[in-house]
Amino acid sequence: MNTAAVPQAPSVPRPLTPQEKRQLEATAETFEGLVKQIPNDYQALEILKEAYERLGRPEDVLRVSKQLAAALEENGMSEAALAEYRVFRLLQQQARM
Repeated sequence: MNTAAVPQAPSVPRPLTPQEKRQLEATAETFEGLVKQIPNDYQALEILKEAYERLGRPEDVLRVSKQLAAALEENGMSEAALAEYRVFRLLQQQARM
């Protein structure tokens, strides 16, 4: 029996309900404040980036991705930082298209 995972196309996120959008906006606002106080809090940056992704705010995703990569590097997580820098570069290239 073959138990290998079958690759699937990335799923397209469903549109947000008005309530989900309000919740994500509140989350983004909360974590923006936290990141202003603690700029290298990579966990807060990850949550903020995800909120911006769900809200469809590509410029903010790009900005936070770069900040996240730097925070990971500052926290000694060089492999994760390198991976996030790669994500940042891809996002940057997509933004130029």
